[in-house]
Amino acid sequence: MTLDRQMLTIAAAGVCTLLSPSAGSACSFAQGSMTASQIKQQAADHFKRATVLIDAEVIEPMSSVSDSKPGLTPTAYLRVLKTWKGGVQPDLVPVVYISSCDIVLERKGERLRILLIGEGVFRADQGMNGGGVIDLPTYNAEIDRLAGQRRSTAMDQFPGALPSPEGN
Repeated sequence: MTLDRQMLTIAAAGVCTLLSPSAGSACSFAQGSMTASQIKQQAADHFKRATVLIDAEVIEPMSSVSDSKPGLTPTAYLRVLKTWKGGVQPDLVPVVYISSCDIVLERKGERLRILLIGEGVFRADQGMNGGGVIDLPTYNAEIDRLAGQRRSTAMDQFPGALPSPEGN
């Protein structure tokens, strides 16, 4: 086997390994209960790790993640209502969906308080925004305390979550 053919074989094997599904390719959260103190500590850690914390409105939702075309990254554009941490362009903030651990923002007009990671183009990680936390109100209250103001009740649900049916 020539050196070029060996390199091609090694490169092809590497690509196949990277693209093949694995147990770690889906986003999952640790199961189990956490005390209020542990939830607050987790929220504080996530707040510290986040690049920005904003209140925003979804102006242009992501295209359906399952319908996305090869080579195109689902992207939502948010209009910033208030910046609590970090700095972002006030007009439109792009938020991309890269993995199953990211939040899908598919509802135009949704208002949310959200922690983002990145610079220029951002990701909204589920875990950093309370995903997997059984007591989301405690988590949100700690993020709000760190921001310096309680969020409006319109922003109480998990970002990207469908609203509950009327009357339930």
